[in-house]
Amino acid sequence: MNTWNALRPARASLHGVAALLLLALVASCDNDTTDPVTIVPLAPLLIVGGEMGAQSQNLTVTREGHGVTDATVTINGVAIPHVVAGLYHGQLPTALPAGSPLNLQVSAGGTTVQGTVNVPEAPVLTAPAAVTPFDPDHPDRGVVITVSWTSATNPDRFVVLMSDIGSRLDMTFPAAGTARELKIALPWPGPPGTTFSVFAYNDGSFTGEVDPDSRMSVGIESSPDAGITTDSVPLLILGDVGAQFEKLTVTRGGVAVTDATVTINGVAIPHAGAGLYQGPLPTAAPAGSPLDLQVSAGGSTVQGTVNVPEAPVLTAPLTEADIDAGGDSVTVTWTSATNPERFVASWIFDGVTVGKTFTASGTARELRIAARPANTKLPLGLAACNDGSFSGPVHPDSRMGICAQSLPNAASPLRVSGSVGAQSQDIWVFQGWDHVYGVNDAMVTVNGVTIPPTALPGYYHGELPAVVPPGSPLDLRVSARGLIVEATGDVPEVPVLTAPAAGAIFAPGASITFSWTSTTSPGRFMISVDGAHLYLPGTARELTIPTNGLPAGADITISVVAYNDRSFSGPVHPFSRMEITSVGNPRVITINH
Repeated sequence: MNTWNALRPARASLHGVAALLLLALVASCDNDTTDPVTIVPLAPLLIVGGEMGAQSQNLTVTREGHGVTDATVTINGVAIPHVVAGLYHGQLPTALPAGSPLNLQVSAGGTTVQGTVNVPEAPVLTAPAAVTPFDPDHPDRGVVITVSWTSATNPDRFVVLMSDIGSRLDMTFPAAGTARELKIALPWPGPPGTTFSVFAYNDGSFTGEVDPDSRMSVGIESSPDAGITTDSVPLLILGDVGAQFEKLTVTRGGVAVTDATVTINGVAIPHAGAGLYQGPLPTAAPAGSPLDLQVSAGGSTVQGTVNVPEAPVLTAPLTEADIDAGGDSVTVTWTSATNPERFVASWIFDGVTVGKTFTASGTARELRIAARPANTKLPLGLAACNDGSFSGPVHPDSRMGICAQSLPNAASPLRVSGSVGAQSQDIWVFQGWDHVYGVNDAMVTVNGVTIPPTALPGYYHGELPAVVPPGSPLDLRVSARGLIVEATGDVPEVPVLTAPAAGAIFAPGASITFSWTSTTSPGRFMISVDGAHLYLPGTARELTIPTNGLPAGADITISVVAYNDRSFSGPVHPFSRMEITSVGNPRVITINH
C-alpha cells in the first residue's frame, strides 16, 4: 500500500518555486577585554536542494535552523543568487543533458561544501492508455490504477505524481529506481480530471563539513505528451472571436485550463492567464469564410467551426436625435444579404455592452428595443452573430460566438479624428453618430502619402517619408464609401521649455512655474505633468501650478505641446477634428519628501 509523500516533485508548472521562509539569525557579541574570548565553532551547513532540475535550480542553505543569506553558491560554475531567507534560485544557461554531472559548491562563514549529482534520464509514461477518458462507471475507478513507464537507466528513485485538476489535490507515490510499474489504490471512487506523471530522481552526495541531513535531488519529469487524463468532464469553450482578433476561455468543471493548445485556422492563440486565450490572425478573415478551432488539453481534443457572418447595414436609427425621438422604445431596422444564426442589438459604451442585449432571429430585419438608459448618450450597436458547431468531448454550452458589427447607412457622414504631426500620423475613421462603426476600407492620405489601416477598427497609422518643417501645411484626405472629406493645417513651431530646469526638486506645497518660448502662436498649448494635461491659449508662455496632489519622491515627466486645430470640408460629422501637434523635449523633475 503506497503512502502519501509530503514532498511534491519539482515541477514549476504545477507547484511554482517552493520557497522556504526562515527567520534571520541575529547574533550579538559582548567584547570584554578583561575576559578571554571563547571561539565557538560554527555548526555545519544544512543544504536542501529538493527543487533542482536540468536547468532551473532551487536550494536552501541553513545553519542551526536559520537561513544563511550571504553564502556563495555556484552550480557548474554558474552563480545561483540569493532570493530570501536562505533560499537560492537561478537558471543555468542551458539545460544539462541526461547523464551529465551537476556540481554544487557552497561557501559560507569560512566553510566550503561541495556536492555532485548526475542528471537522470526522463522516463516515458506508457500507462494508463493515452487519451482514453474514464467514464464514471469505469471498473478501474475506485479500485486500482496501474501506472507504468520505460527508462533506459536506473535513477536513485522514481516518484509518481497523481493530480486532480478539479479539487487541486496532488498525491505522490515513491518507487525504486529499478521499478517500471506502480499500482495505485485510489482512496475515493475516482475524481474527474486526474492526470499522472512520473519523475526520475538522483539524490547526489556531499563532501566537506555538511549536516548529515543535507540532500540534493535532481528531478526530471516524463515527457510532456505523456500526461494521461482520466477525465470524464468535458471542456467548456466560450469564445468572443472576430474576423481577426480572437478571444476565448477554456474551463473544465469550473476550473480554468491554462495548458491547452489552441489554434484557429492553424494559428496558435497564446494563453493570457486564467484560462483566457487571445491573439490576432495574420489577416482578417472575409465574410463567409470559416474559422476552424482546435483545443487540446489533458488528452482531450475538441474541434469547432464557424463562418464569419456578413455585417448587416443599419437603416434606422441613424442619429442620436432619432433615438431620443423614440421615447420609451426604439425600432431598429437593417438589411443583410445573408441570414446569420442571430442578430443582437445593445447599447455600447467604450466598446462594452451596457445593460441588456436584445436578440432577434437570423431571418429578422426589424427589432423593437427598450429606450436608452436615462441620462446617457450611448450609441446603439447591432451585430450579426454565429456560434458555430463542435465535435469531441465538449460541454453543450460551448460556443465560438463570432459577431460582425453592423454598418450604418451609406449616407451617414464620416467622423474623422486626426492626431497628426510633423511626421507620425494617427487617424481614426468612423461612420455613424458615434465611435461604433470603424471604417477599415477608407483611403487615407496625408500630403499625398497613404496612411495604412491597422488591426484596430477604424484606426490608421503611418509616417511621412520626411519631417514636415514648422509653418508648412499638412493636407489630410479621407475617401470612404463614396464620401470624401478633407482638412488642412500648418505644422506649429516646436515650443522650447525653459523652466523648470531638468532635475529640479520641489518641496511639497511649493509652486511650479512652467515657461516656454515660441516665436509663433499656435491654436493652443498643452502642459503635460505626470500624465495630467492642462490646456492654454496659443498666446500663453507661462503657467504656475501647486505641487499639491503630485507624487512625492518620484520622478515626474513634464512637457509642453503646441496644437493647431483645423476643421474639415465635405460630408463630415460635426465632432470631427484634426489636431496637428509639435512636442517639445520632455524633462524630469522631483517633488521631495
